[in-house]
Amino acid sequence: MRCPISHLCSVVLLLALAPLVNAQPTPQPGRVRACGNVVSVTCSPERVSFTLEIAGPDVMAIDTGGIADQVSLREFAARLVLHQVCVTGRLVDRSAPFKVLRAAVDAMGDIEVRDIPPSKDPFGPGVYRTCDAGLRMPTLVREVQPTYTAAALHAGVQGAVWVEGLVAVDGKIHKARVIRSLDRERGLDEEALATVGRWRFKPGQIDGKPVPTVVVIELTFRIGSK
Repeated sequence: MRCPISHLCSVVLLLALAPLVNAQPTPQPGRVRACGNVVSVTCSPERVSFTLEIAGPDVMAIDTGGIADQVSLREFAARLVLHQVCVTGRLVDRSAPFKVLRAAVDAMGDIEVRDIPPSKDPFGPGVYRTCDAGLRMPTLVREVQPTYTAAALHAGVQGAVWVEGLVAVDGKIHKARVIRSLDRERGLDEEALATVGRWRFKPGQIDGKPVPTVVVIELTFRIGSK
C-alpha cells in the first residue's frame, strides 16, 4: 500500500514503538501502554490518529472510535503535535509480517499528555495540518511507485516507511523526512524520500485558497508486490 495517511489510509491512532523497550509494564492482561512524542496528527470525520516518534520497528495502531465525543477529541488532538503523550489501550491483535500491534481506546483519559514543552515545528510557521478548522487536505494527482534497491531485495527486507512531507501551494513536496524508518543501510528510506518527491498533489485549501499543508505518506515495500 502506498498512500497519504492523512487523507486516504485507514484512520487509526499510530504509535511507533521500540520492540516494547519503551513501553510501560502492561497495566492488566489484554492492555498495553506506550509513551512517545507526537510528530503527526490526522483527523477525519470518523477517527483521529496520531504518529509518535519512537525508534523501533513495531507499530501500535489504536482505534479511537470508542470515544463517543469525537468533536472534543479533534479539538484535543489539534493541540498535541510535538507534545509527549502516553496511551493505554485494549490489545486487539498483532499482525504479521510488519509487527503491527492493534489496540483500542475508549475514553479521553486513556490519552495522557505529559507536561513537557513542545519543540519547534520542523516545517516552520504558517503550515496547516489535518485538524485545522476549514482545511481541505491535498489530493494526490500523480503517484510514482517506489522501487527496491538491489541490496534490500537481496536481503529480503519488507515493511513500511512513513514519510512526513510539506505539500506546497504548487502541489509539490518541498520538504520531507522519514518518521518511521524501515532500512537505513540498504537505501529504502532514501528511496521512499526520493519517491514522494516525484508525487504531485492538488494543494490543500482554506476558503478556496491554496495553503502549505503537512501530510503523512506510507510506502510499503513487499517482495513480489507490484
